[in-house]
Amino acid sequence: MNIFASLLIAVNVHWQLCITLNNISHVSGYLGELSTLLHWDIVAQQLSIKHEDEAVGQTALRSLTSLVAATNDDVKLQSRVLSQQIIEKIVVDLKKYTIAFTRCHNDLPSVSIVRNRLTLSFTLLLRPR
Repeated sequence: MNIFASLLIAVNVHWQLCITLNNISHVSGYLGELSTLLHWDIVAQQLSIKHEDEAVGQTALRSLTSLVAATNDDVKLQSRVLSQQIIEKIVVDLKKYTIAFTRCHNDLPSVSIVRNRLTLSFTLLLRPR
């Protein structure tokens, strides 16, 4: 097994976490289509007809749209928080294994270059967005 394969195994980010992030993205995309899939425009018309008031249907439509927008915003926020936590975990693990690797191979001239580039990359990853 080469050093990079062992490094990937050593970084303890579970596949379930990656699947969760992917599901969050899928749900976010689905929320944008919800009004079309559930035919909210028809439902709003039927509510207006049933209550003999156009405002009832429009109010229901605005409420549903507002709820979906708030849910979508919350999903995006939680996704960013989760992504940042994953990045922080990966950076900590990568730093630990990079230090161990460079200590073992400190005599190679390329190690210094790799160490500097990784340090810069870690700094960029941890920068607040």
